[in-house]
Amino acid sequence: GISVKETSSDYIQTESAIESEAEKFSGFKLTEKSFRVGNTPSSLNQNGLLYCDAEKMLFDDINGDLILQQGEQRKTIASSVNAKCINVIDDRVYFINSSDENRVYLYNISSDICEVYIDDYTSFLMIIDDTAVYEDKNHRLIFFKNDSTEIISEQQALWVDIFADNIIYTELNG
Repeated sequence: GISVKETSSDYIQTESAIESEAEKFSGFKLTEKSFRVGNTPSSLNQNGLLYCDAEKMLFDDINGDLILQQGEQRKTIASSVNAKCINVIDDRVYFINSSDENRVYLYNISSDICEVYIDDYTSFLMIIDDTAVYEDKNHRLIFFKNDSTEIISEQQALWVDIFADNIIYTELNG
C-alpha cells in the first residue's frame, strides 16, 4: 500500500535539471517508489472511457454498457452504467457509475461480482495500488483506503497526474 506525505514546498523537489524546471503544483508524495496505477492519468483526465493492456480492454460502449474484451471474447460486465474513469488493477475493475449518482463501483473479473466501492458522488477517480484518489461533490480531492478517507485538497483539483513518486495536481482557487 501507499501513504500520503504532503510536499513541504510549493515546488516538487527533483534531482535532474530538467525536472527542476517543473511548474508550481500542489501535491503529495507517494512514500513507496514502486506502485501500480489503474489507468494513465492522461486518460483519466479525459474521462477515462477506455482501459487496455496486453490481455484485456475495457470500455463504455454507445449504449452505456461497460464491456470487457479479452482476445476474441467480449462480455458486458455492467449494463447502462455510462462508466467513466475506468481503472484496472489485476482482476479488479473500478469505475464511476454515472447512472447511479456517480458512485464508484468495483467489479471483480474472477468472481464476476460488481458492487459499490465508494458510496459518494465522484467526478474523478484514480486508483493507485489499493488506494483511490477521487474528487467529491464539493470538488475536494479525497484519499480513500480501507474504508477511511482523508481530504487532500479543499480546493477544486484539476489535472491530477503522477510525476516521479508524487501525485501532483493544480488547484482552482476562487
